[in-house]
Amino acid sequence: MIDNAVNFDIIVKIVVAKEEANDVTDRFLLLDKAQRAHNHHFSHYAPETLPYAVDRYINETNRLYGVLNKQLAGNHYIATEYSIADIACYPWIKPYERQRQNLNEFPHLKAWFMRMTNRPAVKRAYAKAGLVNAGAALTQQDKSILFG
Repeated sequence: MIDNAVNFDIIVKIVVAKEEANDVTDRFLLLDKAQRAHNHHFSHYAPETLPYAVDRYINETNRLYGVLNKQLAGNHYIATEYSIADIACYPWIKPYERQRQNLNEFPHLKAWFMRMTNRPAVKRAYAKAGLVNAGAALTQQDKSILFG
């Protein structure tokens, strides 16, 4: 899974860079899954609440949403036309509530999210994921194995 995520991130960076060379630095930032992963960790899994860490990664996720929102202004999709960049970013935006983000603050991102959510392939994929991932959430033992 990690290898796929890394390869997937590289593919998205290449596609976005090829599609339009301007503002590439900001586009790379929007794909920074580590920031959102830290958001999830400190907000939901850390053994103790660290307000500084929680706030820092919620704010960083918010900044990245803003970068993506700016990119989507005037575009229906991240690289202008539907591409692997959209497929790669959608799963990182889908848990926006869990990331403590409000899509109403990002109108272009929200419109893109709704377009993506309503795509037949996305509906099929998430319906199948619901069957595969129907198990219970992490137990305390799972958390201690994963996070020490």
